[in-house]
Amino acid sequence: MARRSSIQLTVTRTDFTTLCLTLTLTLTLTLTLTLTLTLTLTLTLTLTLTLTLTLTLTLTLTLTLTLTLTLTLTLTLTLTLTLVRERGKEVAGRSPAAPAPGEGRRFRGPNRGEVWRRAKDAPVSVIRLPLVVGDADVRRRVEQLFSAMWQVKRALQRDARDVVDAYWAGDMRREKDVKAWRAELGLSRTGLERRAYRHLERSRWLSDHVSKALVMHQADEVWAGVARHLHPDASGQRAGRPRTGTWWEYTRIPGRARSHTTHRKWETFRLHGTLAGHLDTFRHPALPPSVTTPAQAAQLPPGVRVLAQPRRMPAPARPAERIRTARPRAVR
Repeated sequence: MARRSSIQLTVTRTDFTTLCLTLTLTLTLTLTLTLTLTLTLTLTLTLTLTLTLTLTLTLTLTLTLTLTLTLTLTLTLTLTLTLVRERGKEVAGRSPAAPAPGEGRRFRGPNRGEVWRRAKDAPVSVIRLPLVVGDADVRRRVEQLFSAMWQVKRALQRDARDVVDAYWAGDMRREKDVKAWRAELGLSRTGLERRAYRHLERSRWLSDHVSKALVMHQADEVWAGVARHLHPDASGQRAGRPRTGTWWEYTRIPGRARSHTTHRKWETFRLHGTLAGHLDTFRHPALPPSVTTPAQAAQLPPGVRVLAQPRRMPAPARPAERIRTARPRAVR
């Protein structure tokens, strides 16, 4: 009986020791898992807080920059309007309300000189061209003149096309103030003439062949087409958008003709030759021999051909003496 009891007691102690070890390991694993979960949660919360702070700082900086730009633009516009108003008040205060007695009516503003006027006997610049261009040098000069004027017209047509496109693209500006919009774009006869002057001044070779008056007349001709496009006719129809023509279509140079009523009136071209000389040189074969003067040719009935253009222009004979004209001051 004593042996059985000791054996049972020994087994009981061994089981107790194993149980204690098992409990110890279980507690250790539980604590390890708890610490791991705690660290994981701590890291997750830390990352979340870091991202939240980063986003908050980014939004704060963005709002700060936006407010700074808004305030800067507001201050700039305010200062600009203030300067414009002060300038307007200064100009309004400078200009006299009424002319002083004895001065008479003033046609020019303050700090401006008198209107330029050409002197009565001052020389004028006239391009002298012969009617017959059989000479190679004369023909080359005429070709260069036409080529230069064609370059001017093409540049003006391109400028007019770009300005017209910008004019029609600004819907809000046209609805608000069409007159101010055209003035800003330079869409007027004067604006186109100034563009022509700038083309002439910036070029290094145009001034050798054309004058400022010629480019002005060319700008007026281009403006006539632009005006037909901008303003409809009585039936409400408009001309098409300005386009650039071709070299073969350019057969006429606009200019100012000679005045038959005013002496020394400015003219663009002066053609050399007489009607009697042309009647003798280019007489039509079917013209009656009795017709020998331009006055007799003018009395012929309509339909009778007076002159005939030959296939090859004969070269005119060079005069032996100097030819005197009615206006000796004209510049060659």
